[in-house]
Amino acid sequence: MKSKSINIQSENTGENEITLTITVDAEEMADRLESALKEYQKKARIDGFRPGKVPLRIVRQRFGSAIRGQVIEDTIDESYQEALDKENLKPVAPGNIKEIKFDTDSPLIYKAVVPITPDFELAKLDKLAVEREAVTIRDEDINQTLQELREEAGALIPLDGEAVDGSIIECDLQELDPNGVPLIGKTWKDIKIEIGKSPFGQEFDKQLLGIRADENRDVVMRQQSQDVQGKKEEEIRYRLAVKALKNKELPELNDEFAKSIDEQVDSLDGLKDNVRKYWEGRTARESQDRFHHRLVDAVIKAHSFTLPKSMIDDYLDRMVDNAKKRASKNEFDEESFRQQHRASAIWNLKWILIRRKLAEQESLNGNDQDVEDAIQKAVESGADEEQIRMTYNVPERRQELLSDITERKVLEWLTKQAKVVDRKVDTDNFYGKKSIVLPE
Repeated sequence: MKSKSINIQSENTGENEITLTITVDAEEMADRLESALKEYQKKARIDGFRPGKVPLRIVRQRFGSAIRGQVIEDTIDESYQEALDKENLKPVAPGNIKEIKFDTDSPLIYKAVVPITPDFELAKLDKLAVEREAVTIRDEDINQTLQELREEAGALIPLDGEAVDGSIIECDLQELDPNGVPLIGKTWKDIKIEIGKSPFGQEFDKQLLGIRADENRDVVMRQQSQDVQGKKEEEIRYRLAVKALKNKELPELNDEFAKSIDEQVDSLDGLKDNVRKYWEGRTARESQDRFHHRLVDAVIKAHSFTLPKSMIDDYLDRMVDNAKKRASKNEFDEESFRQQHRASAIWNLKWILIRRKLAEQESLNGNDQDVEDAIQKAVESGADEEQIRMTYNVPERRQELLSDITERKVLEWLTKQAKVVDRKVDTDNFYGKKSIVLPE
């Protein structure tokens, strides 16, 4: 649209908010309406007239209101973007268009409430104290992992007689109502339950002791539920139809077992070494991730600024859209989801703004050389160079990589500024549970 046809008045109307009053002059609007009517005339089809030959006055009578509405919508879209460019505004969320006024032979006038980036000063960050854990891998952790590996490699042997602790029950589960009537749609076929290790708890497992193949047995599961009055325990009844009983026969823990698990080792000691290296590498990465989270959290808490509500809502809108793609419509509670994730949305948005400002102030933004270095590193690790270059030639993917590089640089810079308090912990403390097991 022609710049001379638009007038802009800008006003600060709230914290992190600019209201633009935008006027598109009457002559411009008249030209747009007339042009739209003539364009529609070319394709209008009305009985009694040849295509494209419908008189303009009839087009105006029949379709004028709809055409007028579309012209207003298109003009607002174009003039709003032009106004943002002229005022050098970069909204952090879609603007709120309101108070639209337009009459024939009059200018189009409307207001656009534009949410803008909060203006804040970076806090001093050289006094931050952040804990970092150094995890000690114990012999018992290695042994626990080896036991898990044995369990995974165990052979299932048919069992005659009654089920005992450790027996595996192959069965169907049917949920029952309080009267013992099967509930439609509440059947689980071909499941395996290992007595002593089932996810349903010890009380449930005890009810399975002594069961035989081809036996049907009603069992009760107790679980916690939540209602408006708080937590309560409820009983759920199931009918368990046993198809087979089996015992798990575990392989011996020796060199042959080690070779079967990892073909790159030739002894049990070699397997133990690799297991230790695996857990040392994994806990080091997880410890670094936790440290970075604590570091970012400390940085966010060192700043005090308010985010525009529309910025938070826009972020949550995108989270909701992604969540809906993964969830069943009947199971997705949008309001509950928004409430549950609002705090994390605010945390992430504040970090994005602080990180951006830090990167600009300290010249930490990723650049083309950083991208090239990342590509070369990937190639050295075995990636196909042509394929990876094609990937990062896509603007969106390249921008994602640059963003990741920038965040890494900012975190490295922050780590140098902060006082890092290293603390030695074992796996019980680190994972909050007894020992460690193989990842699922």
